[in-house]
Amino acid sequence: MPQRPVSPNRPLWIALGLLLGLVVALGVAFFMEYFDHSVNSADDVHNCLGLPILATIGDFKTPMGKQNPSRPGDEAGAEE
Repeated sequence: MPQRPVSPNRPLWIALGLLLGLVVALGVAFFMEYFDHSVNSADDVHNCLGLPILATIGDFKTPMGKQNPSRPGDEAGAEE
């Protein structure tokens, strides 16, 4: 008489499920990055067009709690 059930081997199925989930998630992330044709930097533009970069607009951050001046329409739909 067996001391434990022969099937299903729950720890094995859990481990296989976790491994398969990890592989699928990594594959999806890889393909999303591979097929992303958006421009992310000045170097992307230079490599794509072969033209020199004349100017760039730098990143700017606003202090926490202050309205971002680059998005003036955000308050239009706000409730008072």
